[in-house]
Amino acid sequence: MITNKERNHRSTIYHVEMPYFMRLSCLDFGMHAGNVPNYPASHGCIRLPEEAARKFFSEIPIGTLVTVQ
Repeated sequence: MITNKERNHRSTIYHVEMPYFMRLSCLDFGMHAGNVPNYPASHGCIRLPEEAARKFFSEIPIGTLVTVQ
């Protein structure tokens, strides 16, 4: 579930910008814009192309159930 959203979030652990951040279930990870390489490279978050992250951020309200498969 999307529990909060921050347009200009910065990681307190890795000290990197995480634009269009959408926190999942009040935990330490979420979805945000970032580089999406062709190999596993995340510390837990779901990286999205910036255009997709911007669209999801503007259209998905807090409280939306998210299923990761």
